[in-house]
Amino acid sequence: MGELKAITSSQGMISILGLSLMLSWIYGPFLSGETFYISFHLGFGCSLLIAALVYHLHPHGTSLVKAAPWIAATLMLFAPLSVFTFADSSEIGEITCGVICSSGGAYCFSRWFAAFCTAPLKTAASYTLLAFSLSSCIRFLLVLLYGIAPFAVGIALAIAPFLSTALLQRVPAAPLQGDAPLFDPSATTPKLGKRVLGFAIIGIEIVTYGFVFGLLRNGISEWSTSTSSMLVGHLLRIVLPLLLFFWLAARAHSARGDGWLRSMLLIIVVILLAGLFFGGMAESVLSAIVLAMRSFVSILIYLLLFDAMKHTGLHPCIVYGIGRALYELSLVAGLFVYRQAMVTGFSESLPFNVIYFAISCVALLLLNSFSRTTKLAPAPSIPFEPNSIDMQCNRIATSYALTNRELEIMKMICRGRSKKYIAGELFLSEDTIRWHTKQLYRKLEIHNRQELLTKIGIE
Repeated sequence: MGELKAITSSQGMISILGLSLMLSWIYGPFLSGETFYISFHLGFGCSLLIAALVYHLHPHGTSLVKAAPWIAATLMLFAPLSVFTFADSSEIGEITCGVICSSGGAYCFSRWFAAFCTAPLKTAASYTLLAFSLSSCIRFLLVLLYGIAPFAVGIALAIAPFLSTALLQRVPAAPLQGDAPLFDPSATTPKLGKRVLGFAIIGIEIVTYGFVFGLLRNGISEWSTSTSSMLVGHLLRIVLPLLLFFWLAARAHSARGDGWLRSMLLIIVVILLAGLFFGGMAESVLSAIVLAMRSFVSILIYLLLFDAMKHTGLHPCIVYGIGRALYELSLVAGLFVYRQAMVTGFSESLPFNVIYFAISCVALLLLNSFSRTTKLAPAPSIPFEPNSIDMQCNRIATSYALTNRELEIMKMICRGRSKKYIAGELFLSEDTIRWHTKQLYRKLEIHNRQELLTKIGIE
């Protein structure tokens, strides 16, 4: 019941729709040529690493201008422009467009990950799963529309980042009352050794997935362009996140409540295997499976990075920047290895049963991570103490009808954060923070921080 409330809340609906629009935008680079595609992933990874490094070196001293999200969304226009306008441009032009749009995408995706981390772990995982399922629905519609009116797809891909950015501005900053957020800036940061170890194990798994799917990205997934392959692949991309979501919900109530979900997964596997061995459509089914597995890996990357948040205590932008960059750069490495294998003719000489065995091994690795995530997300959230700052601030906010932004700033003021620090955390200017603080004090009929502490009941 509590999870349903979180999903249907304003924070839940906005978060799910906003991230799904961003994920739908990724369809643009898929439509571009190989040069643009590789430069996009390479630029995406490098941009995330640079952003993580800058934030680590100067986390609170720089307030980003309000226009930064809209500038990033504008840069993302280069993806549909490259497909529908610069399709016959030079190789240098494709590389330039790929790097430019990837830098904007890196900024926007990082901010969405940070927004999800203001929610509890189980809630953030649920938002992510539902967003991927919804984005798969949107992308399937775009695939169908592309065959009828390609230019309309270009317009949709151009609008998506701006709609997503507008929704991000409306995401409530405060977590649901009584739940511990995935990231708490006031919490004690673990020691360096624990942070490195917590990220290293997850990083190895991320690199493995990235490299393997770089090999598969231009290979098996393009064996079949039949309608049946596309339909099955997109259906799996829509259904699998929903199954995982219900699995998490069942595990949250009872360890025995997921039996029917296991049965559904088993039925799906049996049907796919039947198609491979008895249906005479092995290439189509394998192509559909790989299409679904690629989406599944993207989901696992998010869940693994949520797990990394628990082990490292770092800011979400740093965790997402490093983790996602590892995936993107290893993906590019896989793409280059595949290209080299094509040049030497190695990939074409592989027997079909060897390829099938390799895909089965990858599927087993994914199922292992899948099983782990079902134990990861439902872990009970840590409730705030009754007299904690968060609970007291939530009580005051309800009594005085404060906005979500005022509530967030009030919590930081009560923890002794400076206006410069708050501005850096919220990506706002110090003048904006002063204005919100003035409105907060006016509503509470107080004049300074000490009176705020007294009103809240903090000694």
